[in-house]
Amino acid sequence: MIFAFYRQDRQWNHADVVTGGKRGNLSITQHGSKNHTTLNQWLKPKKITAVSIIRPGRRT
Repeated sequence: MIFAFYRQDRQWNHADVVTGGKRGNLSITQHGSKNHTTLNQWLKPKKITAVSIIRPGRRT
């Protein structure tokens, strides 16, 4: 999961799911399964001041 902090809203208000990765590029999905993009494309036009990435662990 990727969470974004938007400067204009002054809050954490968006989440995306990492759905793949290849050659250092992360693929993400947002707003349902039809909206795929890369992390770089998602960050480029946004006014995001911070990003938090959480990777779920495995239970043993």
